[in-house]
Amino acid sequence: MTEILSYVAAFAVGAAAASVFMLILWKSIQRLGKYPHATQQMIVGGLLRHGIVYSVFYAIVYTGGWSHLLSALFGFVVIRSLAIVHFGQARAQQAKRELI
Repeated sequence: MTEILSYVAAFAVGAAAASVFMLILWKSIQRLGKYPHATQQMIVGGLLRHGIVYSVFYAIVYTGGWSHLLSALFGFVVIRSLAIVHFGQARAQQAKRELI
């Protein structure tokens, strides 16, 4: 039973990493037009996002092994896919309102 809980915990940590990744990406995109050095901001934001996610995944591999990493990656992909679907639908609805 504790093995299953460790996989669920790895899934939750992967989902949390995806949430942080998407939040930092969203904040970076919102600030693009406000600062004159947009390229520098996107590079720093990308390094920050990937650094956090890679650190989390490394910690999971170090503590649980590759099977826990697969669980965390699955959590990451699920949350990222849900965010893409959610924002894609919001964008489609906004475009539909602009056409009317």
